[in-house]
Amino acid sequence: MNAREFVGRLDRGEVIGSLDVWVKRERDATAVIVAHLVVLERERIHIDMGYASLFSYCTERLGYSRDAAYKRIRAARAAEDHPEVIDHLESGELSLSGVLALAKHLTGGEVGKELLEASRKKSTREIEAMVATEVRTLPRSGSGPRKSGTVRWAARFPDANSPRGELRMKAVGDELVRIEMVVATSVAEKLERARDIDRHRNPSGDIEPILDEALDLFVAGVEKRKHAVVDAPRARNEEIETETVPAAVRRAVHDRDGGRCTFEGTERVCGEQAFVEFDHVQSRARGGEHSEENGAELCGVHNRRKAELEMGTDAIDRGRARTQTERDLLSAMVNLGYRRPEARARTREALDKLGPDSSLESLC
Repeated sequence: MNAREFVGRLDRGEVIGSLDVWVKRERDATAVIVAHLVVLERERIHIDMGYASLFSYCTERLGYSRDAAYKRIRAARAAEDHPEVIDHLESGELSLSGVLALAKHLTGGEVGKELLEASRKKSTREIEAMVATEVRTLPRSGSGPRKSGTVRWAARFPDANSPRGELRMKAVGDELVRIEMVVATSVAEKLERARDIDRHRNPSGDIEPILDEALDLFVAGVEKRKHAVVDAPRARNEEIETETVPAAVRRAVHDRDGGRCTFEGTERVCGEQAFVEFDHVQSRARGGEHSEENGAELCGVHNRRKAELEMGTDAIDRGRARTQTERDLLSAMVNLGYRRPEARARTREALDKLGPDSSLESLC
């Protein structure tokens, strides 16, 4: 029986009791879904399926809205450190919105447990007020002189009311979107300066054409830097083998793959456009060459996952550690007065002599 048929069979006397039952089931289902998301992210199951993030999995596969997905993911991440979050959701002592208000403040250990305990049976508005209040007296569990006391939330959460960098977009009409965000004063000043110097062609000071032109320039700059996208590309000299991927190769792969991740998961091709980077199909360590045929675009998540599947997590961890050691040593030699090309050559020479497991400490 579907919901519409169910409504048709309800009479006045059954509504309240039936609704209580279904609300309890909804809470149970929410808690179970959050628990599933905890395991899904911990085991990275969605990545192997072809989703670059848990967010894309929730919106594209499970069909949640962006807001609904965001709330459940934040709740799952809070529950990873504090499993009692799931119990509070199931009992109704915390809502998803309440958990969202707490999520960025739920540090590990006793602080997080104390904050969770203080938030039980409170509304979202009350929780938001609590974490934003400079000084708030909260009950403490246990006995003795510390049974009650003063907790200074503002010292722990100094930016509770400043969602800097958070971007909110809402469709308001045909091809129109409302944008809201909080930025630094310096950014606002640049925007005002841009309006002032553009008044000769934009007397009203309309922000849209300024943002449109600025974003065009920004995207073009990033495309040139990351993917070598230029109006008049130079021909590649095939006879010269370079250490870095030639611009012509990066450009050809970007044109072919369209700036989307091509990782083939167990369920789908990823298709993510964020954090996309060049990858060698056959790694350089295994003899892979710089070529369009041996190149592909992968998002950062699937680039790392591909490397883990091919080489193992231990090898990847060692490689990252060696890369960090090389960066630290290079920086130290430059600070000592070496020119960067010489510093780079001496750094690699030293690391090659010490072997793959070398660290900066072993050089001291």
